[in-house]
Amino acid sequence: MLRLFRIRLFALAGAAIVSLAAGCGSSDGTGARDARHGPIEGTFIQYQDWMMSMDARAWRRELDAMRRAGINLVIIQWLRMNDSRFIPSDRAAVDPTRIILEYADRHGMTVFIGLAYADFWWKRLRDQRYL
Repeated sequence: MLRLFRIRLFALAGAAIVSLAAGCGSSDGTGARDARHGPIEGTFIQYQDWMMSMDARAWRRELDAMRRAGINLVIIQWLRMNDSRFIPSDRAAVDPTRIILEYADRHGMTVFIGLAYADFWWKRLRDQRYL
């Protein structure tokens, strides 16, 4: 129940952002907008632990909604954040990154993938041996 609530909240928040941005003017200054593209054409996905339990169908529904909103660029923020790893170790598990990449290939979307985020990097920023 909580998982479904979070998924709906995630989708609702994304839709709200796209809806708010829809009122923005065009970049050419004429006020006219290309019907194929909204004012926002890309988005970030920041994996959270709860997202790893989403099935492939749920991910495809999210991607369908993004595409209907005019999103054609997806930036996956990171595949690892501190101790959370977003690449399944079990080959049979749902891999959201694979689903996103395969979906993007089929629908002409562009995907950029960030690698890892670690808080400790900022603490060792001046440590030449570490860097």
